[in-house]
Amino acid sequence: MAEQHEKRNTAPYISFSTFTSALDNVAANDVPNFIDRHSFPSFSGAAVAGTLSSFRFFGLIDVNGKPEPSLHALAMNKDERQGNIKALLEKNYGNLIALDLSRTTPSEFDREFSGEQYGVSGDTRVKAKTFFIKAAQFAEIPISKLLLNKSRTSGPRKPRKSKSEISGHADAITTQSKNIEDRVTKGTALKEIELIDSGKQVWIGTDANLFDIKAGNDLNFVLSLIKLFDKYEKGESIDFNPNSY
Repeated sequence: MAEQHEKRNTAPYISFSTFTSALDNVAANDVPNFIDRHSFPSFSGAAVAGTLSSFRFFGLIDVNGKPEPSLHALAMNKDERQGNIKALLEKNYGNLIALDLSRTTPSEFDREFSGEQYGVSGDTRVKAKTFFIKAAQFAEIPISKLLLNKSRTSGPRKPRKSKSEISGHADAITTQSKNIEDRVTKGTALKEIELIDSGKQVWIGTDANLFDIKAGNDLNFVLSLIKLFDKYEKGESIDFNPNSY
């Protein structure tokens, strides 16, 4: 029971666009009897976990995944979604709304968001704050410029690169892109995923048809790579020990 309570009270930390896409998935299936990972077939494992956690936080589903009437209203009535999102924020982020976000400073906002009721910390808290701000903008809740500017510039700054470094990097990307293009043109792209935290694309391919790869060590190696991609998409842990290579 303690674990279920913790999940229900974890503030949303997925992107707001993922949240609205999840609502569209639910609507496309006329709000299934139960909401689980099968409700979002195109989502990665991490995105599914974050979506279900968000739904529990907002009281859209119970701890067993059964939809509440509020989910039906939010998913099926797209024309009223803006007002329903606003109502959700006012109900579940009462202390933040009470700050008068049109005049709130970043320090005030951070102090209130660190409360135990949101159940987030570290990088997850940064993502959760971004979700709230994006949702508030969608709901047309006035946000102070100080808070908006802070949210756009949050995160560590990367050192500036020299012109020669930029030029060399651009040349390397051009060469790499050309090599990838040649290989994809000649062969087969076997698997492609988007990195959950980095937002970058990673893929594997071969310059031969998969059926042309000989059974044995070659085929086992290729299939093991595909299986590794599948594990990552499902949100399973990936163990890597560089000392073993």
